[in-house]
Amino acid sequence: MNHSPPGRRIRSDLRQHAFTLPELLVVVTIIGLLASLALPAFKKALAQSRRSTCLSNERQIGQALFLYASEHNNALPPVWANYPSQPVSMDDQWNTAIWTYCGYSTSSYQYAVNDTCTRKNMNVTKKNLFRCPEIWGNPPCPTGVTINANRMSYGLNSAVLGQLSGGSWTPPVPNSWVPPIPLAAVATPSSTAMVIECSYLLGSQSGFALYWGLIPHDGGLNVLFYDGHIQYLKLGEIPTSSTDRFWTGQ
Repeated sequence: MNHSPPGRRIRSDLRQHAFTLPELLVVVTIIGLLASLALPAFKKALAQSRRSTCLSNERQIGQALFLYASEHNNALPPVWANYPSQPVSMDDQWNTAIWTYCGYSTSSYQYAVNDTCTRKNMNVTKKNLFRCPEIWGNPPCPTGVTINANRMSYGLNSAVLGQLSGGSWTPPVPNSWVPPIPLAAVATPSSTAMVIECSYLLGSQSGFALYWGLIPHDGGLNVLFYDGHIQYLKLGEIPTSSTDRFWTGQ
């Protein structure tokens, strides 16, 4: 009969079932291997989620733009209402003009906590439709393109203004930012970009290709068209010619 104290038997059992150092190393190695296999899939899923959020942002921005147009003679807001007569003011930008049409209160528009820009190293804490979740910090852009310091997510394509003719207004400069953008100026709405991922408010061909374009989603971007549909395009699918109907609407 074993008369060992109960405590001694428990300690003995623990010693018999404890992992040895080689066994622990094997377990750690297996866990590390599984983690390395799962990490790419996790990153891909996270990127896809952000891309979907960006697409949803553009869909709601499009709805707000069309709602704005329905109350403003079927015209979108000017890209920058007072350019170049006045210095930069966020109050005059197209995305500010539709802020309340996106369902936000006027008072919720607060620089820089909750406005339409995405800035690094600033007290930007609130999410809104004008901030793509993929471009925080250092957004990827086409080679040779300079990221503008404002670091916006979306630009409005006003290149269609340069195609207006025979109306009461003649643009002084092609791609002018100042006038409202009549929806009637776009003859090919299903193939003409309205809102494009861009780190500045000007989403025309020159604004995207020369200065501020973004390709934050696996080498591509979401594009909202003038008929309201949204399409994911790779950088190589974005027309480079300024006369392409993708930009001009003709």
